[in-house]
Amino acid sequence: MPPSHRKRWVDHVLEGKKPETRARRAEKLLAALRDKG
Repeated sequence: MPPSHRKRWVDHVLEGKKPETRARRAEKLLAALRDKG
């Protein structure tokens, strides 16, 4: 994954205000990385 995409994903995860939102977004990120690998 290019660095720009990584940064965009991480920013998206960290922009969540609630811990539940951040956790859900992080799970989606990890699932996307697993599917691509």
